[in-house]
Amino acid sequence: MKHNQLKGKLVLLLVLFTISCKKNEVPQPSFDVKVPKSTYRVGEPVPFTFDGNPDFISFYSGQFGNDYAFSNGRIMDIKTFSMSFQTRLQAGGQNKQLSVLISSNYNGEKNISAVNSASWTDLTSSFSFSLTTLDYFSSGELNLSSIVTDKTKPLYVAFRYITLPQTTANGVYRNTVVRNFLFNTKTDAGTSVAMDQLSAGWSLLEEGPILESGRNSVNASSGLITLRGNITAAGKLVQTEIWAISKPVNLNAIDLGPDRGTAIKGISEPVPSVYNFTYTTPGTYKVVFSAANSRLYGEKSITKEANITITP
Repeated sequence: MKHNQLKGKLVLLLVLFTISCKKNEVPQPSFDVKVPKSTYRVGEPVPFTFDGNPDFISFYSGQFGNDYAFSNGRIMDIKTFSMSFQTRLQAGGQNKQLSVLISSNYNGEKNISAVNSASWTDLTSSFSFSLTTLDYFSSGELNLSSIVTDKTKPLYVAFRYITLPQTTANGVYRNTVVRNFLFNTKTDAGTSVAMDQLSAGWSLLEEGPILESGRNSVNASSGLITLRGNITAAGKLVQTEIWAISKPVNLNAIDLGPDRGTAIKGISEPVPSVYNFTYTTPGTYKVVFSAANSRLYGEKSITKEANITITP
């Protein structure tokens, strides 16, 4: 008798467990998309109608940046890359204090020994510097694509500033400031900034028998680089060498991140009777609608596709 009661209780628990699991199961979205025709003209609205009522609907037009094929990420090969910046060289009489260099084998260690062990290509002669203007001077833009032949290695950019002892022969050092640094990369998607004055994350490395605190700096909020020699009598009589080195920049490819869909229905919103989208550029586009049912205990999704041709 007790055995039968126990067996009955187990059966009841199994039934309740099964019902509970089914109750918590996320239903597969019931969803379909219809479009009257497959060819439209530029500027002509493309009407999409829906069947079903999923929790969420997202739309991918097939255009760049809104393409479902790249919803997990878009990596673009870098075709060309260039750098530009502005400088201000004020007061003093020492010339050729500032150098512009790049390296593909600097190991990133923040010490002068690592800097001196690396191979650096001097690009100074490819830029312009004004010794007369009191304002900032555009030093020009240099295409590095033919200079850097190995794109598989990260590239470092450096500004080196040398002050000679302030003697009658050498003259007085110049206060030097670097701003508006830009490192641009060009892909099939266009030109983008891979690194700017602030995001370059400049590291200051100093070398010399006397290095007076605060004479050289990188502004925390703007990345502005200020380079100056020592100010004390003893400090002015020694040579110093200062390096401002950027973080590495990748030249092989650029990660543009995932393409994002356009949300056209949320969980608390009704399914629109029609969704219109207008293309402005001729071409053939793979349209994707992604629909999903989402619960605290899971999610299920479905996609529907349509090929749309846009004529001029």
